[in-house]
Amino acid sequence: MRKEPLSFRILRAAPAVLYLAFIWLVSDRPGDSLPTHVDDRIAHFGEYFLLMLLVTFALTAFEPDRILRRTLLAAGGFCFAWAVLDEVHQSFVPGRFPSVKDVAFDLIGIVAAAALMAILAARDRRRA
Repeated sequence: MRKEPLSFRILRAAPAVLYLAFIWLVSDRPGDSLPTHVDDRIAHFGEYFLLMLLVTFALTAFEPDRILRRTLLAAGGFCFAWAVLDEVHQSFVPGRFPSVKDVAFDLIGIVAAAALMAILAARDRRRA
């Protein structure tokens, strides 16, 4: 496996870090300032599906030979930990409450993204 310069690794991580900050800032908004026309389950699924893609990109640049089970487990574990931390954070925000249901839909999004990347990586490896 090739060693990339630190600047490339930082650039690859930037989208994930910015998105983590976005999630934190949205979670910091009081409950009465959130849109009500969005299905909460779909929002959580999509939010963490994208986070899983970005964290995996930061780790692998979506190179099929680098998307391994242990990488997906590490990225998924990180995203799940962030989901739990996000719910704890919300418990300190007026009008917001932690929810196991939200974490469950976050986890479904994480697993769906991991499954999609594993399937695509395996397909690309077979082509090579």
